[in-house]
Amino acid sequence: MIDKLESLEREFEEVEARLADPDVFADQSRYRELAKRHKELDAIVARSRELRQRSEDAATA
Repeated sequence: MIDKLESLEREFEEVEARLADPDVFADQSRYRELAKRHKELDAIVARSRELRQRSEDAATA
């Protein structure tokens, strides 16, 4: 499960980088596709990072 979450985080970062590319922005169809995927991944990645932080906090407590 952790591997899958890490994979999704990497994909999220790749999608963010592509969204910043002017060529992608010029292709509105591609931009919309990436923006949709970014939105899907955003909630997952936020929870994943929160879970990781809580796990680290619990380990140091």
